[in-house]
Amino acid sequence: KGTSFEDLTQDELDAIVGEINDTPMKLLGYKTPNEVWDEEIAKLQSKAASPNTSVALTN
Repeated sequence: KGTSFEDLTQDELDAIVGEINDTPMKLLGYKTPNEVWDEEIAKLQSKAASPNTSVALTN
């Protein structure tokens, strides 16, 4: 709180974000945010790759 990021370079900001995203978190079941992100993207890609084979018939 109360920290200014004005004087940080983009590389320094990227390093800070990288550190946060690579830190395991209890809220995420001790996975890192990057791990959870990768899992969610894989789920979405899997759904997109498998076509929906169900057909809804309406009258």
